[in-house]
Amino acid sequence: MRKIGTKDEHYCWFVPVDSQKLDLQLNNLNLLENLLLTMNPTDQEIEERKKVQEVLEEKEAQDIAMAARKDAEMKMEKEAAEARQREANQSRKQAAIAQAKAEVEQRALKYYQQKADQGYGFAQYELGLLYLNGKGVETNREQAVQWFRAACTNEHFGASNQLRKMSIP
Repeated sequence: MRKIGTKDEHYCWFVPVDSQKLDLQLNNLNLLENLLLTMNPTDQEIEERKKVQEVLEEKEAQDIAMAARKDAEMKMEKEAAEARQREANQSRKQAAIAQAKAEVEQRALKYYQQKADQGYGFAQYELGLLYLNGKGVETNREQAVQWFRAACTNEHFGASNQLRKMSIP
């Protein structure tokens, strides 16, 4: 730095300038000016930014709605699958119960038939009920009456009452 001027004049300082540094400083000033312009946008820029923001918000809302729909569909499908599984399990249980019941009725029929043939009045009465109600055998009223009459000959009181209910003398 050097001082220029005389005693009566104002002094000013002369500073040698590096042109590259000056260009860099000018570029920095331009960048700063552009930054300030973006910080203080024009009305048109503000409107454009609002439109872009609205489009982004709409897209986000659509994405959220689509995700919610997919979640709801998955939940409904899962619930439907669970319901089908429960129904299948219930059907299997009912089938197993029906099969077990049929097996018990068949064993009872076999047992009562064996004992009825031996002349036991209680077995003859029970066999008559099985034929009357169609448990383990086809409903056969005539066969039921035959077994109730046999039970009456073996002094089974329930058999005579059953014949009276059926209006059989």
